[in-house]
Amino acid sequence: KHINSTDTVMAHTAHRDPEQVKESFDDEDIIREKAETLANWIKNAKHFIAFTGAGISTSAGIPDFRGPQGVWTLKAQGKVRTEKTTSTEKALPTLTHMALLELQKRGILKFLISQNCDGLHRRSGFPPSQLAELHGNTNLELCSVCGKEYLRDFTASAPYTYSINDHRTGRKCVVCDGELVDSIINFGEDLPQNEVEKGFQNSEISDLCLVLGSSLTVSPACKMPGYVGKNQNGKLVICNLQQTPYDPLASMKINSKTDDLMKLVMEKLNIPVPKFILRRRMLVERVGQDLLIGAVDVDGTPASIFSDVVVAQTKLPLEPFVYKLTSPDPLKVTLSFFGHYNEPNLDLQLSIPDSQIKYYYDLLYDPMTGIWTVEELGTKVEFPQPIRRALTKTQRVPEEIRNIKKPPQAIKTGFSVYPKQDCPHFASQIRVSVVNEIEGALQRNECKTCHDNSENWMCLTCGETFCSRYVNGDAQKHYDETKHSIATSFSDLSFWCYNCDDYITHQNLLTISDAVAQVKFA
Repeated sequence: KHINSTDTVMAHTAHRDPEQVKESFDDEDIIREKAETLANWIKNAKHFIAFTGAGISTSAGIPDFRGPQGVWTLKAQGKVRTEKTTSTEKALPTLTHMALLELQKRGILKFLISQNCDGLHRRSGFPPSQLAELHGNTNLELCSVCGKEYLRDFTASAPYTYSINDHRTGRKCVVCDGELVDSIINFGEDLPQNEVEKGFQNSEISDLCLVLGSSLTVSPACKMPGYVGKNQNGKLVICNLQQTPYDPLASMKINSKTDDLMKLVMEKLNIPVPKFILRRRMLVERVGQDLLIGAVDVDGTPASIFSDVVVAQTKLPLEPFVYKLTSPDPLKVTLSFFGHYNEPNLDLQLSIPDSQIKYYYDLLYDPMTGIWTVEELGTKVEFPQPIRRALTKTQRVPEEIRNIKKPPQAIKTGFSVYPKQDCPHFASQIRVSVVNEIEGALQRNECKTCHDNSENWMCLTCGETFCSRYVNGDAQKHYDETKHSIATSFSDLSFWCYNCDDYITHQNLLTISDAVAQVKFA
């Protein structure tokens, strides 16, 4: 109900004037001429900034909002999308993303302001210190108490079960045990204060602002490039296929696809556009006899990039990945990833670091070739001081959100009238890649302990199958031994949480139930 009402509100922000929806294209010769002018302005600019909208990601397969096939445009027209799209997890950064990254690396682009939530700027390698993501990032969540950030290789958005303002994801902070919340700014919510301040501060001193793929209709974000346009010493350049309210302030308007323009601009600057390489930074740390394997982002922010880790044939299915050392000898480690770019497993031979020493590796993956490259960084890795985004009012989880009325409690007889919708355990217990093991497990349908084939449950943490309480109760025994609490039934496709001692339901479980149903009913 809440989400549908929000979609309806946002649909009202769609262009109503057919002339606004209409896309215009400059002739190729005119685009070349404008690209050359822009390149010269970039060369002479003292503080060049860029402002990006959804239009820079359409070539990656992610729909925009107010184009002819935009999300809000179709919603307002009561139409259904027919064009193929790509999920934000699987989308590759576009030529525009990579061109902006290269300009930043060379010190030419001083700052980037983005309205996009798709996470492609950070995935391209753009440093967070030079980036303001005004509307959040679907892969980023933060602690509602201490503000610590966590970057995930999966969608970290809240389920919004009870309210569009309930940003809780169900996970907890490893530092203070506070509730984690997503970083998405929904319609009507305040923007994060420090992101807004960084955007305006850079706009105030900018002498050149390049807008790429934005309709410039969402306030207060649109006021940032507008500030440059109103500045007597500033130049505002807008590249968008539709009209924008700020066209009259622009020193130059370019009706072109952003990739087409940036390709020409980079040629005029004689700067090659780098190809996208997925960069992951692995951290290996020894604490006493525990070997910890994890990952961090470029600024040291904890990152979730492994679906599971195998050390010396021992499978570690959940973060934090901890292995008990029994010998100082090197270990064979197999890293599994979430597979958004079809990344294969990576086998490494790891030397055991001294206790309390952090050792870093850069893992570089080329999606075009499917090949991993590993670079040892050692212990001396410097991270810039991260500037954490300020928590908004709703991200602090106000009292009215904490006290939202929950659905009726389940009857504690082993059968639920109302499956729990607010189970706090499944988000941290379910291993994402377990969905790939469902077909084989269901076809075998055999309890690992007693080999019964009548009524079995699959553990969604380790992927093993055990019989129900009505057979020998091996699923319950497995939970007692491992604390793996979430399982799905091969009989009725239900989900059970042993921690809650109840059936559970959630929209984020649909992928798993659909996979079981597809195998079961072919």
